Amino acid sequence: MERQAVARRGGHRPRRFIIPHEVPVWIASGRWGPRRVHVGECAAVLTAERAYDELLRQESVIRPGCRFVLGWTLPDSTGIRDVVAELLPNAVWRCGRLFFRCGRCSRRATRLYVPTAGLEPRCRRCWGLSYQTQSWSYKEYGPLGWGRDICHESTAMRRKERRQAAMERYAARHAVLAAVIGRTQSPI
Repeated sequence: MERQAVARRGGHRPRRFIIPHEVPVWIASGRWGPRRVHVGECAAVLTAERAYDELLRQESVIRPGCRFVLGWTLPDSTGIRDVVAELLPNAVWRCGRLFFRCGRCSRRATRLYVPTAGLEPRCRRCWGLSYQTQSWSYKEYGPLGWGRDICHESTAMRRKERRQAAMERYAARHAVLAAVIGRTQSPI
């Protein structure tokens, strides 16, 4: 924040474009030149929620501390990619919270992205991806502050949609969870 303040005092604005090869993937036709790829523009996205649902539906016993190698079939039919996943203890997710391990940096991630067909799945940081909302301005544009209000309303609407989707996912997996809890409490 201090660096931005210094830049503004000097009359300089932060760059709105990227230099090609500054990030692994980019889009050449941004408004101010090349820009980062948004996560919504990726060819494929693997979410921890979807993988967790698939693990629950299998007949294996899953609990915190388990590690898996999952086969992910990419939509571009370039074959199956192996993805390492692990379950960590969590108060909300009954059988543990599922995390992927990025194949490049080995960080934990709940999403793995394939920006362009044929590339390997990696986390958002490794690909240099951004969220579309990172380019929104929450400043007041006019005397009525219409720019800020639109951004806040859109963010609130997206949060509500995500909350509703989470409730639907939980309702769908409720019966599966009851069977899983019964399997994990049985003596091994």
